Amino acid sequence: MSYSDDLRSGRGKEGDCYYRIFNGKAEIEHFNSEYCGTVCIPGTLGGCPVTSLGDHAFLNCVSLTSVTIPASVTGLAVSVFEGCSSLSTINVDLKNDIFASLDGVLFDKNITTLLRCPENRTGCYKVPNSVTTIWDSAFFMCISLTSVMIGSRVTRIGESDTFSGCSNLTAIDVDKDNIFYSSVDGILFNKNQTKLLTCPLGKTGSYTSPDSVIHIGDLAFMNCSHLTSVTIGSHVFQIGNYAFAGCTSLKCANISNQVCHIGEDVFQECVGLLAINVDSRNSVFSSVNGVLFDKRQTKLIRFPAGKGRSYVVPQGVTCIEDSAFMSCSELKTVVLASTIAHVGELAFSNCSGLSGLFIYADIPVECREKYVSNLGLNREMKVYFIKKGSPVVRYV
Repeated sequence: MSYSDDLRSGRGKEGDCYYRIFNGKAEIEHFNSEYCGTVCIPGTLGGCPVTSLGDHAFLNCVSLTSVTIPASVTGLAVSVFEGCSSLSTINVDLKNDIFASLDGVLFDKNITTLLRCPENRTGCYKVPNSVTTIWDSAFFMCISLTSVMIGSRVTRIGESDTFSGCSNLTAIDVDKDNIFYSSVDGILFNKNQTKLLTCPLGKTGSYTSPDSVIHIGDLAFMNCSHLTSVTIGSHVFQIGNYAFAGCTSLKCANISNQVCHIGEDVFQECVGLLAINVDSRNSVFSSVNGVLFDKRQTKLIRFPAGKGRSYVVPQGVTCIEDSAFMSCSELKTVVLASTIAHVGELAFSNCSGLSGLFIYADIPVECREKYVSNLGLNREMKVYFIKKGSPVVRYV
């Protein structure tokens, strides 16, 4: 629908603002993404007060440097300034009863909830002492931030994308008097340091979790692209979902004997990973030549994406777990053991170099389609059946 003034739709355009009117109030739905410089959001549009800024209203306004929110605005989405990579200042009219700004950062009126740090904020940032809550995505894509200092009164830090995309962030420090959170070497923990919450994306080299840690949180190291090796401490029993996903420089992961739970896609997109090593005393998991299995080695859980160009699944393995070979783009051939009974969802997804699967199984031609279907393989995957002493037969 066109944004030309349309009474039936309640939508219109004034200047660089595209808006809609509902119950006598205006919401900005979209702002001209080619706008450069500073903007003061109008207090009225279409003769109605502007009370809200919609989801992604200023999405990808990459040349916007400063924005001022008027007194009339009472609601906005956390994603409203997403992609505003040049935005260094968010100001709020002093008469606004809901929101406020301090040093160019957006807060609630009482400066107790930090809502959004502008993406072009640089250097070190100290969260004001009055703040008790840091919103989800508060520092999202602040790529020039190098450190954040969290005050003593903070009781909640958002669990989704709070520091995501902060590629140069090397330290998340916490005031020693905070009773909910703590930090060691710039990494964020709960107060007792039993749960590792977030490693800043700028961390480099090798890392070993402290002995106090029993839980690596969901997304804890996600996209830490400079991390080269990690050793899970001897008391850790749980590794959360996507904990090391996107760690593209990670070469080696060492899992201790106490780990009894590994979450979903923990090593997804770790394209340089050569080995996942498990302590031989672990009663739940094991590894063979750097490949992750359950203890009995009947389930192949994860093949390191950077390990090699070919792989033969050992005899005795009955199950290839979901996403086990996902994004192993260097793989050319995989030979499945005749004992395989099931292949999980997305097991070979994004294996761009994989020409097909080879199966050691003496299956009659008329039964092969059902056999492949029962395994759960994608019908588009090329499968070759190998019978000892016979040439490879291509299954189509």
